[in-house]
This record gives sequence, C-alpha cells and structure tokens, in this order.
Amino acid sequence: MKKKLLPLALAAAAGFTGVTAQAQMSQNHDGTGQLLMYPIYTANGGNDTYISVANTTDTYKAVKVRFVDAMNSQDSLDFHLYLSPQDHWSGVVTKEGDGAVLKTGDTSCTVPNSLAAKAVGQLGTTAPMRTAKYATGGAEADTINNGIDRTLEGHVEIIEMGSILATGSAVPTTALTGAGTYTGAALRAAIKHVNGVPGKCSDLETMWRTGGAFFYTDNDSTPGDAKAATHTQLDAPTGGLYGYGVIINVPDGTAAMFDAVAVDGFMNDAYHPTPGDDEPGVDDGVSSSTINRGGAPVSFDGVAAARQTATTGTQTGSGLLHVDVVRGKTGSRVSGGGNSLVTNIATAATAQAAVTVPAAGAAAPAAILGQGSLEALSALLTRQTIANDYVLEPGLNAATDWVITFPTKRDFVNLSTAGAAKLVAANRTEGVAPFSKAWDHTKTESCEEITIDYWDREEGVNQITTGFDFSPAPVTTPDVLALCTESNILNFNNKGVLGGSARITKSITLASGFNNGWARVSFSGQTQTDGATNVNGLPVIGFAVQKYVNNSATSAGALANYAGSIGHHYTNTNATP
Repeated sequence: MKKKLLPLALAAAAGFTGVTAQAQMSQNHDGTGQLLMYPIYTANGGNDTYISVANTTDTYKAVKVRFVDAMNSQDSLDFHLYLSPQDHWSGVVTKEGDGAVLKTGDTSCTVPNSLAAKAVGQLGTTAPMRTAKYATGGAEADTINNGIDRTLEGHVEIIEMGSILATGSAVPTTALTGAGTYTGAALRAAIKHVNGVPGKCSDLETMWRTGGAFFYTDNDSTPGDAKAATHTQLDAPTGGLYGYGVIINVPDGTAAMFDAVAVDGFMNDAYHPTPGDDEPGVDDGVSSSTINRGGAPVSFDGVAAARQTATTGTQTGSGLLHVDVVRGKTGSRVSGGGNSLVTNIATAATAQAAVTVPAAGAAAPAAILGQGSLEALSALLTRQTIANDYVLEPGLNAATDWVITFPTKRDFVNLSTAGAAKLVAANRTEGVAPFSKAWDHTKTESCEEITIDYWDREEGVNQITTGFDFSPAPVTTPDVLALCTESNILNFNNKGVLGGSARITKSITLASGFNNGWARVSFSGQTQTDGATNVNGLPVIGFAVQKYVNNSATSAGALANYAGSIGHHYTNTNATP
C-alpha cells in the first residue's frame, strides 16, 4: 500500500528541526475507535462469518471496509461504506463454489452501490472475493496456494476515512451532469435513512464518476486534494466505531462471537481515496502511538519524516544488497556478500517510491522508504506472550482452536515483488523489524519462531519441543515451531473447531493427561525501538474458540453442540537499548 499520510512531512519541508507535536494512536479498550481489526473470517468447514460495524456517534462517516486473505493480507475485496449517525452495517462471508463471497441485506450506501440492498428484506448483489493480487500473473503473484480457495479465510480491516461536513464547498452542477449542486448537507441527505432506506445512494457513485466532485489526486508522494475548494469536503475522522464478528456453523448448530480490536487516533486528517484502490490500509495512519508496557505510557515514534535518504555506502561483496531502516534512529544496516555501512541518513519532505538492488561494488541505493505508521501501530499491538485456555475433555468431545493474527505483518515482510514501493528488490531473506523473515513467494510463507508451554489445571507443566504437525500432513514438517502466515489457527490434538485449511492451521499434540488447562505462546521476532525504549515481541491480535458436545442431551430436538470464544491474554515488557 502507498504512503499518503506522513504527518511530519510538512514540518520537514518547513525546516523544523525540533520535536513536532502530533496525534498519537492508542488502543481503545472500551471498544470504539477509527480503526477496527477483526482477527479472522472463515467460510471453511461449514462456517459462515458475519461482520458488523456500528457508528455510535452523531457524525456522518466515510468508511473503508477491506477483506484481506489470511496468508499474506493480500486484498481480496474492499469497498467504501457511508454510515449516517447511529447507523449499523453487517454482511456475511460464505462459500460459493470453491471460493468466498460477501453478501449483505443492509441498505447503507456503498460504492460500488450494487453491494447494498435496495430495500429492507432484500439482498444486494453477491460480491465474490478476488485473487488478482496473488494469482499467477498478479502484481504480487505466489507460485503455490494462489487459487480461489485461498479467499475462504482471511481477516478484516475497517478504517474511518473521514466525516462528512454539514457545510462545505458546492460541487458544480456540470460535474453531476444535471443532477444538481451538492453541498455537504445534500450529501448527508443522500446517506441518511428514511423508513430503513438511504435517501439516494446512487448520488455517491455519480460524484465519484464525475471529476470535480469526490475527485482525489491519487499518487505516492502527495496527500491528495480531499480538501480542495471545488470538491465536497471531508473532515478528520472522529472515531466511535465498534465492530464484532460471529462465526456460525449451521450443520453443527454453533456460533462463536468475537470483538474487533479498536484503535483511536489512527489518522489525524481525512483520507478519501478513489474506490477500487486498496487504500487506505493499516500503513496510512499517524507515525506515533501511545503504548503501555508494564509502566507509564511510552510514546513510540516510528519514522520522523516522509523519507530517509542513504547518501553514502558501497556494497563490498557479491550478491544482493539489503537495506533495513533502524526504526526511529539515524542509521541503517546493510548486509550482502560482504558487510558495508550506509551512513548519513537525512530527512526529506517527499516520499521515495522504490529501491533497486545494485551489483557488487556499486553505490548504495539512493533512498529507503519510511513507514512510520506501521511501526507505531505495530508497537501499539506488540506482545511478548499470549495465554489462553484449551479444553479437550473427551466426555464432551471438546475441541479448541486459537486464532493468532499479525495484522501489520504484510508490509514488513512482503518486500520482494515488483509494483510495490518497498525497501529492497527480489530474493530478500530478512524481514524488517519486528518480523524476521521476508515473504517467500515460492513457499507462500514468512515464518516466525515461537515457543509453547502448557499446563493442566493442577500445575502440571510441559513444553512442545518438536515442530508442528499439519493436518493433512505436508510434504515436509518443519523442525522448529513457527507461525508462517498472517492469520494462523493453532489447533490442539487435531480436534478443530474452525475447519481451518492446512495453509494456515498448525496442530500441536499435548502429552497424555493434558485434557484441560492453559497454554502460553512466546514470540521472539526482532526488537523495535524508538531510540529510548525497546519493544519486544510481535504485533498480535486474536482469541480462542472452544466447542463442546453434550452427549447426555436425549430430548427430541434438543441441540447438543455449543461454542464460545475467549479473548487472548498478554504480557509485555520494556527495555532500554
């Protein structure tokens, strides 16, 4: 995804050298925010996933809804959603053919507008998930695991793009081909529900199709013109969104609910890019976050400018030159066939699109792209361990799955494909901190090593010491414990709940007698730093799902299957570099 919101760029351009005050993102444990992250959706194993979002405010909102695949967060389906005050939207991801589709009976305005239902009690047009990003011939094609069935699992990002002002510049009548002159008030009227149906959703598509209405200059190095005087204006996001998911298995008669993770202060200005683009994303927020790691809150500033430029340095060995930003510091690391150092990292006001890999002995790359928002959000979500229960009680035919999702991972590891502005070119093996491995397009994985300890309910303890077993078994089994995709399902004793595919499911076998208890997963990864504080671990969200079967239910028609979810529990620490 492109970098559009770079909060300190203007300060750099103006020559400021001191610390600039800026908005900070923070996780809102009350459950509302500008950014909502849903750890998983699944249409595998007889499951459907219902996704809901509610606007608790009096503000009219433009919202981006993004469904991304579970393996590498590649965009599978996205659209613009427009919510009036106290509005609510929901849709269901289900399986049709070999892939997933999205359906909704909600009338709230969307662009494309065909998705929205035209009346209460109807369904809008079914929207199939897409494989364009990772399929053969795609911009970031993978060699294997690139079929439509990959869309059956993923996770969801909902991002508030801005609020719709009551007043604002009128859109010229000619821009709407005779539809009339639109102000913010008129646009609100088009979105506002009357008797369950918005005023005129088609006006939104008209405004996007005609230059001069919602037109947005969409390129890598400028923030666009959403505030241009001749365009309908949006104000900054105000938050107040909450969301949740429900995984329903009709054959089993079970439902498991989970909350979306809410982040406030994600963007400090409106960002309303053209529909059909995969913007905005989790890399488009501010570059500072407020985190709490066992003490007073820490301000984590990822990269303090739009660009960091490497002006010296030479590759002294053969092979590829790898450049990593030391996040939040002045400097970088270079490795290849030999070891060199790139020094004199300076700030600049404009963004750099890409970096090439020079031959041995050639000069170092001219620039490396700063991605401060990613570091800030990742620091906010970083945990050293997660802990939760497992229940495998034979008498209840119980089963437990853990969902473990790294929502920011893709933009740190998928650094090796053409068409994306990334730090290095092909065949890179390292990821950028906090992740340690780049995405391998031939194996479709980027693995992070973990350790797993588990206890029964009476303090008995054991540890997983061998590699995961997959179900079904792969060609090879790794000799280390590692999670290799963006959304992962950790399965206990091959007794699953979510019907996860072998692509994202890892199964561990517990010792005899460990039927019920709790477990802890510990992350390593690379350390993030703001120059004063190290943040250790990996950015993670998720929950556990438990399923029970009551074999004693004998009444005619009695339902005997039950499911429920439990949020993960975390530990964190700080350290001084």
